[in-house]
Amino acid sequence: MTALEVFVAYAKLRDIVPDIHKVALDNARSYYNFDDTLGQYKKINASFKDVFYGHFSKNGFGGYMFYNILYQFQRGDVILNEPRVDKASKSWLRFVKNNVVLDSKIEPGSKIKYKFWGLEHTGVVTEIRYDLSRIEVRRDNDGRINYVRPDQILEVDDKPFEFSFHIKWKGKEYGKKVTSNS
Repeated sequence: MTALEVFVAYAKLRDIVPDIHKVALDNARSYYNFDDTLGQYKKINASFKDVFYGHFSKNGFGGYMFYNILYQFQRGDVILNEPRVDKASKSWLRFVKNNVVLDSKIEPGSKIKYKFWGLEHTGVVTEIRYDLSRIEVRRDNDGRINYVRPDQILEVDDKPFEFSFHIKWKGKEYGKKVTSNS
């Protein structure tokens, strides 16, 4: 499962998809982004998926995900005051901690290549927060500690990296990757 699929599955489990759909999935959000090729700002229409991955790339599943995403859309504040949505947003991190399993092969001890302040570095993962809001890495060249965001990771153990998850919920597993022993 992708990070967005985890979020949508949680929304289905909490029966808040219609509430989120009213605000976020029906409306595109527009904002201005600097285009290097044109040398000027350009208006961009962003879907819910774009806003979600914009948040995930910087904060993982943490950083008040519900608030940061829904406030990007008109009437997002109204939907956040709905009792079901409010309760779901408050229990989101507990759900991530107890039910979301990282399938991607990144763990303490993994050697990663990452981009930090515009430069590529390599290092060894020393800690991963359960919500993926930060990944602590000890750099190879000088032993310094960097806190890496999900979007800064380029390779793990010399292989291109992509996040993948599955959910364990009430004794069942959803979205588990099929792995082969070959």
